[in-house]
Amino acid sequence: MEAVVRDTLALAGYPDPELHYLDALTRFERLIVLGTVSHHPLVKAPSAIRYLEGLGREVPAGPHRRVYVSRNLGARRRLTNESDLLPLFTARGYHVVSPETLSLVEQISMFKGAQIVAGNLGAGLANLVFSPAGVTVLALTTPRMAHDFFYDIVCHKGGHYRGLQGISTDPQPDIGSDFSVDPAMVTAGLDWAELACGDD
Repeated sequence: MEAVVRDTLALAGYPDPELHYLDALTRFERLIVLGTVSHHPLVKAPSAIRYLEGLGREVPAGPHRRVYVSRNLGARRRLTNESDLLPLFTARGYHVVSPETLSLVEQISMFKGAQIVAGNLGAGLANLVFSPAGVTVLALTTPRMAHDFFYDIVCHKGGHYRGLQGISTDPQPDIGSDFSVDPAMVTAGLDWAELACGDD
């Protein structure tokens, strides 16, 4: 996260920030506190979305129009049958990416070029804020996770959103449970995504 914070501050005009992680009571002569940018998780301030878009304005758009975002390098909410599903994506020209392996600038570039984004819901998909207007999203997730946070970003983009709830591996699933998704549902979702964004 420190690298993400440094990269974000650099894009905001602070190229070499001093970062201090406070673990004790501290007094400041002057302190700027950033205001609320959303009513989590449903409603994000349009000005916050525009500001974040502006941070990436100098970053060139990546070459991939279709991107699949994996989170299987993480410890939870993994897609257990991802290896079976990936051929469905790659056959349609999706570039497979694990955002945590990229720098912030590389993530911004990737999402700026993507007309269709598919993948497992998680922090990596917060990069949808950098996607072009009209982005189409096919979101896969565990049966107990809501889509409101990411759906709201896509609404700000004037895009299209469809969520597929999978089948959890846990008898008492929560939002962190691993899950699988029926390949037939994924195929239907990919057909929808191509129609929704006008891709042939």
